[in-house]
Amino acid sequence: MQLLNIVILTHCSLLAVGLASKLDEYRESLTVRTLDLNRTDYLNVLKKENPEVIILEACDADTSQQATIMKVLDAAPDAKVISLDLTSDSVKVFSSTERKVNGANDLVGLIQTFSSVNK
Repeated sequence: MQLLNIVILTHCSLLAVGLASKLDEYRESLTVRTLDLNRTDYLNVLKKENPEVIILEACDADTSQQATIMKVLDAAPDAKVISLDLTSDSVKVFSSTERKVNGANDLVGLIQTFSSVNK
């Protein structure tokens, strides 16, 4: 069985270390590592590792400023990015989908597929 690859992006906070420790209890189904955002090559590491899940600490201002959702998804476009916020009992999950658009008509058509009016 292939293990689910998870990376926690952090500035080495206690929350990230504790979360990694807790998730490590599920090591039979997933691998977890923390990646220090102080590394200048953290985006290259994400590209190389190509994790299925990336966890960001939303409550850590340094993390959310340095590792924006767009930077992270550009580095690992197939990953699900989980924004973890301790001030609520939910998480936000972001992902990326690339679509070909050849002009305004294509863009409007794409936008309309997202509209609940057309569903």
